[in-house]
Amino acid sequence: TRVELTRGSDTWVFEKVKGQGKDATEKWRQLSPTARDVDSAKMDAFLSKLTNIRAQSWAAAGTKTGTEQPVLTAVARFDEGKKQERVAFGKSGSDVYAARAGEPGAAKVDGVEFDDAMKALDALK
Repeated sequence: TRVELTRGSDTWVFEKVKGQGKDATEKWRQLSPTARDVDSAKMDAFLSKLTNIRAQSWAAAGTKTGTEQPVLTAVARFDEGKKQERVAFGKSGSDVYAARAGEPGAAKVDGVEFDDAMKALDALK
């Protein structure tokens, strides 16, 4: 229901809101850096690409993952804001890694899938 993304010094906040009226549907709104409605198809495409990023392997202890200085941090809130997931994505050379808050280690993920998600994020701007 809410997604906060930090990429470099830029932060975007998106939230799913209920429309007004009897037959109103839910829609996504960007709350920050500027408030505006977001194209639902583009938001769904971005979320689909982001959530489809899967671990390919686990980084060995001591591997430089870049997650300590992430290229993207994604915080998703769901279950009416009661639950939250935070993932930091880092790069080391051409490899992309993801680390979840509160869990040890990092997973190596598909760089192409990550790049596709970033292109979908850029399409939301």
